[in-house]
Amino acid sequence: MRAHFSALRKQLSAEEAERNSLLICKEILDFILKLEEVQVVLMFYPIKSEPDVLPLFEKLRSIGIRVAFPISHVEDTRLEFKEISDISELTEGAYGIKEPPSTADTVTDFSRCVCIVPALAFDRHGMRIGYGKGYYDRFLKSFDGASVGVAFSQFVVDSLPCEDTDFPIDIIITEGETIIP
Repeated sequence: MRAHFSALRKQLSAEEAERNSLLICKEILDFILKLEEVQVVLMFYPIKSEPDVLPLFEKLRSIGIRVAFPISHVEDTRLEFKEISDISELTEGAYGIKEPPSTADTVTDFSRCVCIVPALAFDRHGMRIGYGKGYYDRFLKSFDGASVGVAFSQFVVDSLPCEDTDFPIDIIITEGETIIP
């Protein structure tokens, strides 16, 4: 399934991906603003043609919401989110993904937090297929904020196979719909 969705993602034109990413960003921002009490948004740096959520960074900061990105700890497949004030602080880390500096402030209180979650694909039950390491599943099991999966609409299917270690997300946002599993 990973190979199927990876191949499908490569078929997206850059223009379509950019247009749909901006629509997804608008929907995420609308969702966050409805929650009113959000203090921190956990973002991801897009890779492999994932929706580009980076345009949200400046918008969130301009309205007083703090933003953090993950550091992938390869030794124990754990995510640690570090707050940054400028995108330029991100540098290449594990797996070639841009990460914040290890010296940045760590986010530890997730009670008023939204975590934007990437995936290769989601299903309408909130399950996801990632890249196979389980970083987000492990993180989400103890996360007490709202988890928001983002994907282009063709990467949301009716059902995906899942394992006991998989953890569902709370809401899925595409360029065309918001899905509450």
